[in-house]
Amino acid sequence: MITEGFYQHMHKLEELRREIGQAIIINSGFRCADHNKTVFGKEDSWHLRFATDIRPEDGKLLHQVYKIALAQEWGGIGLYDSFVHLDCRPIPTRWRG
Repeated sequence: MITEGFYQHMHKLEELRREIGQAIIINSGFRCADHNKTVFGKEDSWHLRFATDIRPEDGKLLHQVYKIALAQEWGGIGLYDSFVHLDCRPIPTRWRG
C-alpha cells in the first residue's frame, strides 16, 4: 500500500535531485525482513518501513546532498563515506556511519 509518507519521501528526493543538478543513485530502498537480515540491517531498520540510501551520480557532492537533506528537514539523516541515508521518522535523528 502506498501511503502519503511515500509520496512525501519521493517528492523530497526529486527536490534534492533538482537542487544538486544531477541524477541520484539509489543504493538501497525499502527492504523485506529477509533481505534486511542478509545485508546485516538493524532489526528495527527504517528500510523496513521506507528509507533510501543515495549518492550523487558523480560521487563528488555527497556533503552537498547532506546539507540539502538537513535543509529539507528529513527525519533521519545519516552521512556515510559513500552515501546518505534518508527517512521520514517523526523525531529528527542525525548520525555519521
